Amino acid sequence: MHRALPLLAAVLLLPVAPTLAQPVAEPTAAPEWVSDSLEFHGDLPYAGTDNPRQMLDLVLPKAKPDKPLPVVAFVHGGAWLAGDKRDGLRQVIRLAQSGD
Repeated sequence: MHRALPLLAAVLLLPVAPTLAQPVAEPTAAPEWVSDSLEFHGDLPYAGTDNPRQMLDLVLPKAKPDKPLPVVAFVHGGAWLAGDKRDGLRQVIRLAQSGD
């Protein structure tokens, strides 16, 4: 059994290796199509580390409303293997522009 353990570990870990080897995307500024009525804060660390995989984008209206606004947390999905937090940015921008 002890001789089969390294083989078992290799079989389980090899399919994940290409995902772990992917370079992390460089931080980018707000896309040029983001409305002037919004504040865009990109790549804010949320876990107390500088790990680029633990950053979020924050979109706020520039005009300060006289009532509390709802908060929407958009999670792109991808099972921590694929995709990017910016995949749903257009939907997030539309929600922020509506103010509802």
